[in-house]
Amino acid sequence: AIIKATRVPIICIANDGYNQKIKSLKNYCMELKFSKPMHTIVVKRLQMIAEKEGFHVQNANALEKLYLSSGNDIRHVINALQTWRMRTSELKYDDVTSEIGHGEKDSSVRQTSPFDVVPDWFLSDTKNKEKSFRNR
Repeated sequence: AIIKATRVPIICIANDGYNQKIKSLKNYCMELKFSKPMHTIVVKRLQMIAEKEGFHVQNANALEKLYLSSGNDIRHVINALQTWRMRTSELKYDDVTSEIGHGEKDSSVRQTSPFDVVPDWFLSDTKNKEKSFRNR
């Protein structure tokens, strides 16, 4: 009832636009779909951010390596660049390569698809029988 009557925009975010629970909302909403940006576009944007912050990037490969090592998490890379900028005024590919293990995003928190997770959590095989559900 509020959505029909309000003059103030209401933003609803859903991971599954076809879920039955939000089916009735679709008649009153404008649906905007977002997709993951191509990494080349992200790298160009990171280059622009670095330049505006006075951070010299030796080449775009350094930013690409940093971005890909983050699991394509733009926020993580921006935070890494900010931290890096506090230490030095230049980002070199060799530095990224040598530091990558220290600042790399933990693979356990990267986004994965349900198809990657289901076998580890629910299928009973020899390796999972020894682990508790929490440690899977």
